[in-house]
Amino acid sequence: MHRFLYCSAAIICGFSILTAFRPALQEDGAKPESAQCLVDSIGSAEPMRSALLGVLAVKGDCDTILSYNPYNKLLPASNTKLITTGIAMLQLGPDWQFTTTLQSNSSICNGELNGDLYIVGGGDPTIGANYDGTPKLEETFTQWKAILDSLGVKKINGKIIGDGRYFEGDPIPDSWELFDMGYDYFGACEALNVYQNTIRIKVPGGTAPDQILSGPISTKPELPWLNVESEAVTTRGLGNKLYALPSILRPCAYVKGTLGVKHKAAYLKITNNFPAYTCAQLFHNFLVNNGFEISDGYADVGPLGNVRTDLNNPHQGPDAQTGMAVLGSSRSVPLKQIITDCNRDSDNFYAEALLRTVGKNVLGAADYKTCKAGRDTMFRRLGLRLRDGYKLVDGSGLSRQNYVSPDFFVRFLTAMSKTPVFPHYLESLPQPGKGTLEFRLRNEPDSLKNRVFMKSGSLSDVVCFSGYILPQDGNPENTIVFSIMTNNATGSVSHVYKLLDSIIARLTHEN
Repeated sequence: MHRFLYCSAAIICGFSILTAFRPALQEDGAKPESAQCLVDSIGSAEPMRSALLGVLAVKGDCDTILSYNPYNKLLPASNTKLITTGIAMLQLGPDWQFTTTLQSNSSICNGELNGDLYIVGGGDPTIGANYDGTPKLEETFTQWKAILDSLGVKKINGKIIGDGRYFEGDPIPDSWELFDMGYDYFGACEALNVYQNTIRIKVPGGTAPDQILSGPISTKPELPWLNVESEAVTTRGLGNKLYALPSILRPCAYVKGTLGVKHKAAYLKITNNFPAYTCAQLFHNFLVNNGFEISDGYADVGPLGNVRTDLNNPHQGPDAQTGMAVLGSSRSVPLKQIITDCNRDSDNFYAEALLRTVGKNVLGAADYKTCKAGRDTMFRRLGLRLRDGYKLVDGSGLSRQNYVSPDFFVRFLTAMSKTPVFPHYLESLPQPGKGTLEFRLRNEPDSLKNRVFMKSGSLSDVVCFSGYILPQDGNPENTIVFSIMTNNATGSVSHVYKLLDSIIARLTHEN
């Protein structure tokens, strides 16, 4: 008898787990399991049983419809961008714009600027960024040239100097891994940026195994001051295990790894640790190509406040000027577009620019310690308790020292829904079937997917989704706010995604 009961229980349990992931009505017309039963089933079986799973979903202010370890602090990955973009939208406003200025202390006489021209950055991450609706770099340079044209300047008796002093402190948090600089998702943002502070490296292939891939290696943009060295070697076949590491102290980068001989070339992206210098070089070349005379080349302002003309001798050069006259300025696209690009493309670089700008705007400095305090100030404005449910050290979620609970995400998102900027904030969020959520809820109808606005987050063994589900009846009070977070789920990533999809779909069908 006991054996019969145990077998029956096992069969029933197995059947419930297999059918729990179907949000639609069963064929007999019976209502499906509740979202809570579904999550309980998922949490009690592998791969979640031996992992960390935290879920919370609420409707309105106090109606909890789904809860599973909601107070566990988990790695949020790019769900962190929900917080960064939210506080930026709240503090700065949807129509706010970054400003970049041309400045000088020198006189203008007979079409000549008798001294240096400074490009003074204001933190704009969009200069040369590759997003629809964002001006191309040449368009921005044309705006800057028009400022000089309006003043009658055709010759500069000095240098073009990139000035990134507006942001204080290091451009990256201490918790980031420097190895990540060899990838384009690294988000180091400074006050004067160009091409999202990335460099594209082209590595030519070899003709036989065990050759060193030594060149000619080219970069885009072309940077004559950047020395790229290679220790990479060729192997048989089509394998590609190349990576590149840029120096944070000197203008050089190192290509390592292996490349199969069947590749004619390979492309890598690395972080540009000298964006102000690069911007000055590129604008210098643009002016020269448009008939300007520039006597002394280009430079940037180094960390010690000196004018650096030679990055290999970074401490040499006179003190940079201060208190200069503004000759003119250019502005970025509105913040609502920047935040939309940040959330929909999960752009780490944009997120760090937004966090540092909030720190500068709220408390007057952009170092990461001040940015952290500035973020706490914004939490207070939203009525959130400090040091309760979160630890955040960056703006993008790249750090593995971030910890946030589903409960805190839900409280933050709920508070954002009550602010005047919420319509713009909601519109910035990705939706299933598009962009980073292209494959989410793929078997659900568009009528359902169009009601879901959420941000994904992923790192190795980390998958998270947080956001909003709008109600079918159109009543804002019935909006579901949710956060689903998993850490250390070491099974198939595709299987983890399917499990989380099933939870989101079930919530959506209940609303």
